[in-house]
Amino acid sequence: MVKGLCDDLPMVTPLARLLVARRITQQQLAKAVHCGQASISRIVNGRTGADLAIVARIVDYLDPERAEFNELHLLYPQRFEDWRPAGAAPQQTAAETP
Repeated sequence: MVKGLCDDLPMVTPLARLLVARRITQQQLAKAVHCGQASISRIVNGRTGADLAIVARIVDYLDPERAEFNELHLLYPQRFEDWRPAGAAPQQTAAETP
């Protein structure tokens, strides 16, 4: 398999997209769910399997009704690479970027 130019780019996780859309910092989320900012950073960047208790607290804080965002978005972020929060601007391709 030939390695593409974008293969080394980090995945943008659903949690990262949701935090940006809602203008919530990692520090604010960490404080709200009572865990360390480093743990939130690892989850936001998809670098670690998240602790289930922290996952539940994050989802309870961000979307208690689970209408748009749920535990699967955190546990399996690679399955939701194209997911966007409601009201978020659609992703632009390189050709569309001004």
